[in-house]
Amino acid sequence: MKKIFTAIICMLISLSAFAQSANMLAMARAELAKRGLEETEVRMRLMEEGIDVDRIPPTEYAHYQSRVMDIINKMQAEKAAAQSAAVQVAPSASAAETAEGTNVIATAAAQADTPNDFPQTTLGEAAAEEALETALKENHVSTTAGDDIYGHSLFTGTSMDVFRTTDGAQAPDTYILGEGDEVHISIFGSSQTEIHQRIAADGSIQPTGSSKIFLKGMTLAQGRQAITAKLAQHYSFRKDQIAVTITTARTVMVNIYGEVGVQGGFTISALNNAFNALAAAGGPTAMGSLRNIQRSRAGKTESLDLYKFMTGEGGKVQFDVQNNDVLFVPVVTKIVKIEGAVRRPMRYELVEGETLKDVIQYAGGLTDNAYPNFVQIERRENGEMKFIEYDLAKIVDGKQKAELTSGDIIRIKSASRPMENYVSIGGDVYYGGRFDFEKNNSLQALIEKAEPRFTARRDFVFVERTYEDETVEVLTVPFPGEEGNPDFKLMARDQIRILQQAQFQDKGSITVTGDVRNPFTREFGLNDQMTLAQAIEYAEGARYTARKDYVFVERTRPDETVEVLTIPFPGENGNPDFQLQARDVVRVLTLSSYRDTENISVSGQVRKPFTKTFGLNDRMTVAQAIEYAGGLKPTVYPVAYIFRKDITNPSKMQYISVSLENDGETLLQPGDELRVYDNTTYTNVGALTVSGAVKTPVRITFDSSVGVHDLLTMAGGFTVGAAYDMVQVFRLNISKKDEVTFDVVTLTVDEDYYPTNKNFQLQPYDHIVVRMTPNFTPGRTVEINGRVKYPGVYVIEDGRTTLSKIIRQAGGLLDDASPYCTLFRTFNGRGNIGINLNDVKKIHLNKNWDDPIVMDGDVVNIVRAENVVVIRELGTRMAQYIPEDFSSTQKTLVYHGGYNAKWYIDNYAGGLIKTADKKSVTVTLPNYQTVGTKSFLGIPFYPKVEPGSTITVMIDQEKKAEIEKPKEKTKVDWDQVAARTLSSLTSVVSLILLIERLN
Repeated sequence: MKKIFTAIICMLISLSAFAQSANMLAMARAELAKRGLEETEVRMRLMEEGIDVDRIPPTEYAHYQSRVMDIINKMQAEKAAAQSAAVQVAPSASAAETAEGTNVIATAAAQADTPNDFPQTTLGEAAAEEALETALKENHVSTTAGDDIYGHSLFTGTSMDVFRTTDGAQAPDTYILGEGDEVHISIFGSSQTEIHQRIAADGSIQPTGSSKIFLKGMTLAQGRQAITAKLAQHYSFRKDQIAVTITTARTVMVNIYGEVGVQGGFTISALNNAFNALAAAGGPTAMGSLRNIQRSRAGKTESLDLYKFMTGEGGKVQFDVQNNDVLFVPVVTKIVKIEGAVRRPMRYELVEGETLKDVIQYAGGLTDNAYPNFVQIERRENGEMKFIEYDLAKIVDGKQKAELTSGDIIRIKSASRPMENYVSIGGDVYYGGRFDFEKNNSLQALIEKAEPRFTARRDFVFVERTYEDETVEVLTVPFPGEEGNPDFKLMARDQIRILQQAQFQDKGSITVTGDVRNPFTREFGLNDQMTLAQAIEYAEGARYTARKDYVFVERTRPDETVEVLTIPFPGENGNPDFQLQARDVVRVLTLSSYRDTENISVSGQVRKPFTKTFGLNDRMTVAQAIEYAGGLKPTVYPVAYIFRKDITNPSKMQYISVSLENDGETLLQPGDELRVYDNTTYTNVGALTVSGAVKTPVRITFDSSVGVHDLLTMAGGFTVGAAYDMVQVFRLNISKKDEVTFDVVTLTVDEDYYPTNKNFQLQPYDHIVVRMTPNFTPGRTVEINGRVKYPGVYVIEDGRTTLSKIIRQAGGLLDDASPYCTLFRTFNGRGNIGINLNDVKKIHLNKNWDDPIVMDGDVVNIVRAENVVVIRELGTRMAQYIPEDFSSTQKTLVYHGGYNAKWYIDNYAGGLIKTADKKSVTVTLPNYQTVGTKSFLGIPFYPKVEPGSTITVMIDQEKKAEIEKPKEKTKVDWDQVAARTLSSLTSVVSLILLIERLN
């Protein structure tokens, strides 16, 4: 839709306003032609609606899209209606009155370019749906107003859709063949052929080599038999080896009037029946009849009943449509409503002779809970409401008829009477619930049927009896059959409750906790029996770590006070058992709870340091502790220390030295920590280090066998550029008394790294540094890109190579090179550096400060000279004069010569605004050099603009605040104004008189 709208708008806009392509123009004209519209009439209609397409800016296309397409769709529907009105059957005056002024709007299927003989309905049918929807909206026809009347929903939903010619729907055997149907015949027996023909105007087809076969008026099934019989004379096949189908159904014109959504002529596929045709017209309205639809065909009128069609009771009536059929939907005459206990309560249309029984059948019949002896009809007679009541069972059985009038409301009540003739039993039984009173009016029989549990009380039962006034009496009845108790006569609605014996016992619990294998808490009645020994065994016995001399029993008295009893452990040393009571808590104690402990730990130069808990009386020798720790490491120091903590005062510590060779039997006590030290900690060997121009700097422990050659070899040898005659050894002179000093020894080594001084020996802490050859540089390069003759990478010859030299090596600048360039430098993170090449060209002797020295890794970019100037919008009037479509934060224009920045702002940005700071006008050159505005005696001198420059203006915040500050309105003193005016007039008059006297 958006693409179509754009094409149409582009065609309507003049060529000067919009550059159009031939494809888009062709698309737009084809779209309007398909809709039957011309460009001139569309443009005029849009002007009448207040839309001038020549003045619509491109940014507003989305805003006008829906309005323009709505107008074009409306024009298309109006033209389709006008074309159809010329060929349709004129409705009678009564039909027009029935439609309440609804204009007859035909479908777009009858467009002028459709052939009169066999019209095709592909594009037309699609347009008809759109025209129908528009017509329904314009005439305020509701498509859901009659949904509460049975049958109307078929037309408002998707149940009764309209078949299009191109939908591919298969014609049923009852389809009536006619002129224009395309018949396809497939023979796949001994003879094989495919025949495809259209039924001609005389109603026949004529396969090659056969006489005519007349099919018009036959059903598809009858036509299949006729074709089979005729072709069997010319081809060899069995009856199951021929297929006759309709590939393309003909289209018919059906005229529909009366109480429908849209009246007029409709061109539809012949596959549709009369009710599909009504769906094409929007379906019957809320006041249109579904039971008495009139179909006129060839001077004969038949009545069509939708209810018969829905139930398959149409009999011999055909519901098909033929060309020029007229369907008329009259006003409904009888509507009744049924509600209550039916499966489909809603409103129904009745015809003459139908009664209440028919309405019940249309409503799907009665529900399972319908009250069978009563049905009520609410009817208005002579302006007042009255009720008429019947026996529903007789109505349903046909023994009694109930005539209905329009507007009747039928109410069928639901059977809501509760069950009363029952008895129920519950409680401690296996099969409780409700039972029939007639068969279970004996208490003993009911109890036997419910089967009490073995835990049930068998001395009495409770019977709750409900009387007619809903009062309840609870009866205590001896359990029948137990100890000769008599039976008991029950009454309807009696409720029997069998009690459980356990409900009459107080319950408690017994808990066993502590050092047992499976502590538990279990329910325990007041009369239950369990001894202390049994409870401990029930907990799977006491652990071996448990105290076996006594246990604690916490006993809760009836007043909720607790007594703690100390009971000798049963069975130990002949101790007697102890009887427990409900709510007793048994606590079995742990031996470790009565023992103080501390840790012994071993750390340092042992293989498995540990910390272990010991009792205060436990002991361990040093030798045992070391073995427990996996033994000593090879680097162990021969002396260890015991850090002993005073158990009675942990803040006091004692430190004991032990010899690991001789004091192995020394005892460690709880709280001790044995620390074993590393022997290397006490050894000062010194280190040897080599760094500088070597491949791998090395640091090793000093050894007298290591010489200079060995150490340099360990370092991987020299790097490229190393100075063999500048191997410096920094020697540390350590004295126990004097100040530490450094000596520097410079050595020369050969290609195998042997020093020329054969007697030189390394000492502890010597540091060898290999120097680089002076001015050695490993191939430093610079890259130059852009507008030079030979761009690429160039080698820096020395540390004073300048940019001009590199440019000369690159063949010089091209003619279109920009006088400004950038140099990107990675050294110290400098980034882009702006350079004016004009300054580089003007270099004279001893004045080369404008010619930068290049460094390794520099990248020089010389771009093509760009003949433009950029003006920033801030501080200028640019936004006031540039169209909104082209607005931005800056404006780019062609360079016009060496004018100053103010000239460019005045001529291309509208000048400066009031709040602009004139002193802040700056010009940024392509090399990032910024030139500001200077002033002399208050006169500003604006910077000159070069090609590629950017002009920027700032806002004067003080001036802006002053302008935006609200001005205070001063009250006019009119007396003072009058006095001054009078004084001025007096002076003028006096002057005039003086001049006259002088004359």
